[in-house]
Amino acid sequence: MKVTEKILMEHISHKLPKVSSIAKEVALSESSLKRYFKSLYGKGLYEYYLEKKMQYAMELLTEKKNL
Repeated sequence: MKVTEKILMEHISHKLPKVSSIAKEVALSESSLKRYFKSLYGKGLYEYYLEKKMQYAMELLTEKKNL
């Protein structure tokens, strides 16, 4: 699941890749990927991605404010 998290973080400033492509990259079915990810992180892939993306946006805004 760390590989999945890495993939999500690599796309944080872009569009979320399709779950099917992430699943293929980590050699799991889509349903297994979703199930394992949720059991490990307590939230679904998309919810996790949005949360991280919002944190990233807040960091960028904070940096811009401090300039």
